[in-house]
Amino acid sequence: MRSQIKAIVYTSNTGFTARYAALLAQAAQLPCYELKHSRELPSGTSVFYMGWLMAGQIKGLKKARKRFHLAGVCGVGMGSPDDNPPDELRQNNHLDEIPVFSLQGGYAPAQIKGVYRLMMSLAAKVMSKKAGQQGETMRKALTDGIDFVSSQNLGDITGWMQKN
Repeated sequence: MRSQIKAIVYTSNTGFTARYAALLAQAAQLPCYELKHSRELPSGTSVFYMGWLMAGQIKGLKKARKRFHLAGVCGVGMGSPDDNPPDELRQNNHLDEIPVFSLQGGYAPAQIKGVYRLMMSLAAKVMSKKAGQQGETMRKALTDGIDFVSSQNLGDITGWMQKN
């Protein structure tokens, strides 16, 4: 499939998915387009799509699916890939036989807007009441932000691209 993939296309909310898309495009030597700026790609082009996660849903996937042939899909979320396993993402997003990957991006509270800001501030309040180190770690991440983006996290995707 690698030879068929013509571009990396993504949707990002706070920049973490955009950074992963740029790193993957560089590693795969492919052009990279934000979904809303991908008009120059012909309809039906084979792409690897990356979208940010919200409650198990890969954002922008519906539009990407209408425009492109999805050779592979990756959801980028705040939680670890164990929190968003590929099989669960496949089922939640009706991806059937498409290869699905999950990456941990991060959280940037200053870049969250609108209803998402309200939802996340409520989540931070709930986490502040949870006991233990895990609750404190999550509360700190929700308050101050956290960044897990690294090219090292792309190993499964780049390995799959090289094999296919």
